Amino acid sequence: MKVFVVEDSPIVQERLLAMLSDLHQVEVAGVADNTGDAVSDILRLRPDAVVLDIKLRVGSGIEVLKEIRRLGSQSATIMLTNHANEEFRRHCMALGADYFYDKTCEFEMVTEALKQIGQQDFAY
Repeated sequence: MKVFVVEDSPIVQERLLAMLSDLHQVEVAGVADNTGDAVSDILRLRPDAVVLDIKLRVGSGIEVLKEIRRLGSQSATIMLTNHANEEFRRHCMALGADYFYDKTCEFEMVTEALKQIGQQDFAY
């Protein structure tokens, strides 16, 4: 399973990449820290899943989510953010996010979400 990471914090990015490297079925397809690079790389690389932060160096994960969905991306999306209030959760889910987690207390849930996505992909 190819996973693309959209995260602007080098520390969080490093932690995510380390966590993903422990998953045998996961290959990191790419990393971006801004909206423009994220959208173009996701559309070009067509990952199975995308992990998105809401606040980015330039732009937001919400803009990335909106744009990739508008342009037809079927990648599963996992929002992982410090801005995990209910308003953001509802908004992201309405835009097509598949999962929404709080970095401070649900960071490890990304691996569970990826396992579920992997099971769905192989159910066909």
